[in-house]
Amino acid sequence: MSDKSGHQRTTEPPSVRALTQKSLAKLGVMTGDTLEQRTLGERTRYREQLLQQQKQKNIEQVVAIALQHSSDSDAGTVLDPDWLQHFVELAEATLNPQMQQLWGKILAEEGRSPGSFSLKALDTLRSMTIKEAHYFQRLCALRASWGSGGRRILLGWIDHQHWWQVIKGEVAKTVSLGAHGISYSAQLALADIGLLYPTELESGELSAEPLALNINGQRFIITPKRSGLKLVYLRFSPVGDELSQLLPENGRQSYLDALHKLLSEAFEIK
Repeated sequence: MSDKSGHQRTTEPPSVRALTQKSLAKLGVMTGDTLEQRTLGERTRYREQLLQQQKQKNIEQVVAIALQHSSDSDAGTVLDPDWLQHFVELAEATLNPQMQQLWGKILAEEGRSPGSFSLKALDTLRSMTIKEAHYFQRLCALRASWGSGGRRILLGWIDHQHWWQVIKGEVAKTVSLGAHGISYSAQLALADIGLLYPTELESGELSAEPLALNINGQRFIITPKRSGLKLVYLRFSPVGDELSQLLPENGRQSYLDALHKLLSEAFEIK
């Protein structure tokens, strides 16, 4: 923007103080000169009224999202009243639109299949920051399943037939998650809030039989080329497994390509 003389005018960014006051005002917390304009009792009543109105707005938005993810053809049962009460108490305190989307999906899925989400899963979601939610979304883009045991992140394989090489670290072949959007610090953060087990795990020794893999909706059949092979993976916690249902099966192609190349060294892939 230019002034009358043609000089470019710059707009000063709002100060930290101004932004803080604006954010607090939305929650009914008065600051500065406004404190002197009302009594303590008036300020308290004003904040409580604003808070209750915001809670009502939040839960109505969450319910609207749930209805968008439901249909009259979905068969359902009456929700457990204790579960529903806890859900409402947590969801009504959620202002962020992205997080409200997740709460809405939970309500819709719980209506279709009661027991899909535990109280612990609800508490974990409520305590999750936006940054942690983004980490979790990236991780879920790499999720896989095979056999039984829930959702996992397949990292690669290890050859236990040659134990002396294992000690030297020569035959453990794994994908670097850091190259596909999941840094080690992100893994630690997700483990810290109880969504992911922190250590790498190994499967039992694979038989010569073909094994079906499902990596975010893409299906593969792998057959070991030799004996002594085990899969290396990270595992979602039970709560992480529950919450991963909320995210769509959008795989990360770079990860799939890297994993396919690595697995082909020890497996026939179809």
